[in-house]
Amino acid sequence: MKKRIAILIAVLLATTSFFVACGNGGNEPADVVEDTVENAVDNDVNQPEVLQRVVSVFNTLDNDYFIAWDNGARQAAAALGLEYEAITTEGDATRELQGIESAIAAGVRMFAVVPIGMQSVPSITQLAEDNDAFMSITWDIPDWFTPFDVGYGFTVYLAPDMENMMYSISRALFEYMGGSGTVVHITGLPGTTGDILVTRGVDRAAAAFPGIELVGRLPGNFNRVDSQAVMENILVSHPEFDAIIGANDATAFGALAALEAAGRDVVPIIGLDGTIEALNLIEEGVMWGTASAFPEWQGGYAVVRAYDAAHGFEPLPTERMMNTGSLLVTQENVTAVMQAMYGTDTLPFDWALMSRVRNPDAWDPQNLVTPIDVTGMWDEETKPAGYQLPQILLDAIAGGQLEEITALFTAQFRRSILD
Repeated sequence: MKKRIAILIAVLLATTSFFVACGNGGNEPADVVEDTVENAVDNDVNQPEVLQRVVSVFNTLDNDYFIAWDNGARQAAAALGLEYEAITTEGDATRELQGIESAIAAGVRMFAVVPIGMQSVPSITQLAEDNDAFMSITWDIPDWFTPFDVGYGFTVYLAPDMENMMYSISRALFEYMGGSGTVVHITGLPGTTGDILVTRGVDRAAAAFPGIELVGRLPGNFNRVDSQAVMENILVSHPEFDAIIGANDATAFGALAALEAAGRDVVPIIGLDGTIEALNLIEEGVMWGTASAFPEWQGGYAVVRAYDAAHGFEPLPTERMMNTGSLLVTQENVTAVMQAMYGTDTLPFDWALMSRVRNPDAWDPQNLVTPIDVTGMWDEETKPAGYQLPQILLDAIAGGQLEEITALFTAQFRRSILD
């Protein structure tokens, strides 16, 4: 583990805001959303100048999920008294890497990142490790790759329990259908962690209902444009069906747009993410349901974890790869969820209370967070030749640390958004 002294001395911050030279060949600036935040709370942590800025990195602000992510990350930074900047990558690996490089050169040492895909995780986390920075990664990670393969620069991997989220919302839909019928399944981006896990969840739920037949399974790449095109093709090849499963909310929106364009009646449609657009459609009776991963909470919690690591908190081995909680949202509870999350401009989270540095005993994640058992996370056939999971992690699991950390986080989770 790197010594912390390197981040506490000899780093001179730029006196002006930085721009990120990314894009094709590095000639065009990446999109940077910048908001300098005054200390919103009394900061009793004596943080050196190098630890006063946090950057979140994600795909785009033309997407409800990432707008929500950015909002949560921004509010968390304000609550912790940090300056906040956001870099959008627009799906370009060069923009992502060069954006992080430029931020590090400007003195940033805390990052909350939704990578453009699993393939970029090793390089950007190694960049953090090599520069005494601390990076939270959300959603994607390569098969058979862990934070211990890099170092503490790869601070934590956080992801909603996508398989069980999709299993639960799919099962609820099948029960609503009476356990029988034909269901179109528009999948995500082939080969990504999210698509693999979400598809497993659908398949598990379908296996429990012999009367459910999955038809027209095609990839919508997690976006509404491709999903609309796929759904238009399915309307030709499988014109009769009773419900639609979208791999995420954007996929469901694309399917819905195709139905409307074709003049077809809307059938029960589910998604996954819990974006505000999905919640509105559920409240209107247009969508049947979604599994909300609370994207605002995800962005904010990723900032908190990077902040704690940068300020000396050292988690146990099984705390460095964790699943985060979710909530099934249907017409039965959507109004309550909407009021809690969007009834005011301020999100219903006490971000500083999430911090283990700020609150060593009374910390509360305000969501269910559980350690991932990596021994069952990936298929054995995808394991690289000669690769072994880190011994420190295997020893912790064998010693009962999964159960210990699950119990700890469950006990500390006291404040829910619906309380």
